[in-house]
Amino acid sequence: MQVAFSLPRFTVLVFGLMILAGCAPNTESRTSAERSLEYANKSVEEAGRAVSAQTREATDTVNRKLDDAKVSAGDAGLTAKVKSILAADPLVHDFSIDVQSNRGIVTLRGEVKSDALRRRILEDAQSVDGVMQVNDQLTVKS
Repeated sequence: MQVAFSLPRFTVLVFGLMILAGCAPNTESRTSAERSLEYANKSVEEAGRAVSAQTREATDTVNRKLDDAKVSAGDAGLTAKVKSILAADPLVHDFSIDVQSNRGIVTLRGEVKSDALRRRILEDAQSVDGVMQVNDQLTVKS
């Protein structure tokens, strides 16, 4: 089967192909688009890394504050326990002993009338569960 093209039809077909060829992206515009896509991907990756770093930093800060709050609550409880033990001891309860706790280290301050009483107070404080160390700043009255 033979297809006959007339000159006007052929001209229209060639002209149409030329228009389509002109609309097709050339190598330069394709390269530019690929570069733009590459830059966009890098920007998204960098933004993702920045957000991850900020999230890690915020999480670390929250965890440190929670740990500090737990320690603070634990210290307050430890101080209360030591004060209770000292108040319950009939040999010690008449003396004003300052008790402070910091991460399991209990500091005792005050004046007592004898070295034997000082040792008794230190033993009482050391007997409390959670006390890791007693910092003795007690003085014996002369």
